Amino acid sequence: MSNHFPAKTMWRSFFCALVATVTLQTMNPYRTGKLVMFQVSYDRDWHFFEIIFFVLLGIFGVSSHPSESFLGCLLVWNAITRCMQSRN
Repeated sequence: MSNHFPAKTMWRSFFCALVATVTLQTMNPYRTGKLVMFQVSYDRDWHFFEIIFFVLLGIFGVSSHPSESFLGCLLVWNAITRCMQSRN
């Protein structure tokens, strides 16, 4: 996977999403006037205890790339620091 993501690709993706949205609005495939088949509506607010689990997910990370969590960032930083120290 490349870290380089050119702006040209971003604009192309935006244009494709725009064309898809206009096409769906024009076709009205579900005959509901909506762009999606299922819609989620929230009738309750979140509870304070739920924030604990999101903080834990942010610290320990549940992702495909190790540097997307706080702990992963610390491990990467530690590896880079040790590598730089071993070169000196």
